[in-house]
Amino acid sequence: MTNQAIASYLPDLLVIKLGKDLPAFNDYKNPRGLVGPHEIGYFFHEWIHFFHNVSTIHGLSAFANLVHLWGHARYAMGEDGLCRGAPSISNQENTWLHQKFAFSRAERSQRQNNAPGNIIFENVTVTKVELLEFPLPELTVTTQIIKAELKIENESGEFFDMSVEVGPHEIVESVACMLEERLTRKLGAEPRPLEFAPYHLLRALAKKIAPSITDECVLACGLAALQESDPPTVLVDILKRAEQACSAGEDVMHLINETLIRLLSDSKDWVEERLVELESRFPNDEPMGRAIKSTVEVFRRNFAHRRKNPLVEFWLVDVIKADVNNLTEIIKVFGDCTVQQQRDGFEDDVGRDILVEFVLPENDDELLRDGRRRMHAAFRFVALHAGPGGKLLATSEIPVTRRNVCPYYTTCVLKPRTENPSVCAETPWLVRDEQCWYESGVLTLCTPDVAALRVSTMPQRT
Repeated sequence: MTNQAIASYLPDLLVIKLGKDLPAFNDYKNPRGLVGPHEIGYFFHEWIHFFHNVSTIHGLSAFANLVHLWGHARYAMGEDGLCRGAPSISNQENTWLHQKFAFSRAERSQRQNNAPGNIIFENVTVTKVELLEFPLPELTVTTQIIKAELKIENESGEFFDMSVEVGPHEIVESVACMLEERLTRKLGAEPRPLEFAPYHLLRALAKKIAPSITDECVLACGLAALQESDPPTVLVDILKRAEQACSAGEDVMHLINETLIRLLSDSKDWVEERLVELESRFPNDEPMGRAIKSTVEVFRRNFAHRRKNPLVEFWLVDVIKADVNNLTEIIKVFGDCTVQQQRDGFEDDVGRDILVEFVLPENDDELLRDGRRRMHAAFRFVALHAGPGGKLLATSEIPVTRRNVCPYYTTCVLKPRTENPSVCAETPWLVRDEQCWYESGVLTLCTPDVAALRVSTMPQRT
């Protein structure tokens, strides 16, 4: 069974998805919860993704990028409430959108590492590691990736060569895997085996760059790299300095902790400027504005925690190990999150899945929940307009396919979903229902006049 089948995380929606094989919240009135070390570990792995989304420089950069994409795309919206594409906006706006779309893809996308799933980590020798410039399509801006050359022994004792690339996605997945393993072992069980790529690529790099440091120190190096907008740019250097410290007999964890204290201190003003800028885009008290501001407060609170305890993840594992019931409170304190629970049935079954909220009492706000759904739908709608090279497509140019499916397709029970499921699955921006979260997300991109016109022409409920 793959990791995706058990649980996954949707970073642009801040949603944890639990598969039907992890039925923790199937019965929303009387949920059975997480049972045993492995289920707790699976869930923790995905929640750590959420936590890194809202407590790291990498996560803040990605979230700000989504908000900026939303802001730039608004200029291209037509009188019908749909996007008119690149020709409708200025060259400057098009350049910004190119950069934002390209950055989003670079930061979120998995590298195309066609590594066999049965590779045994101990049978991997890393022969070369290099940091490469990764140009963004049609732009002068570049990011960086790490390329590693490997020699691998297969089950027959034969050797073959291959190369892998490590970008932000691979670093994020590697540290989540290592934290899941750490928690599972502390709860008295052996971790599940996960594929070599992307889950063990951080360890693979450390094999070559920092072979003397402990697994705990490798994990700490990966966590430190996330306090950078483009984590690969600093990971190699952090691993090298950790190896040098180990060879000199110094305390490697102390070095990494001090490095993080400096990084977080140096970035404090930058972080606050980004957060204030995001808040300033939503001066009115309306649902999506509440969602953005609530998320900004989560960032602000979590960065404050990190400045006191830069490697807070190690503490979190120990707190859960002491009492697994602490996990619920941790989730509430470090950021309200949404869980989508898959239940038995087919994808087209109406209301197959349910949404579960973990929130602090002061955030148990219907307008805020509605705002989050609008925000996520708006981000998803904008992302569908990313054409080749980051060109802004018109909505009419988006290929009609189930890849466009509304993020709430499996949880929705509204009339459009029951009567016209193909629209919700393939062209959800055409749904016209005042209670539809996707429609509400599209409306956030429209001018007040256009939004009012769309609302006035919606079918009346009977």
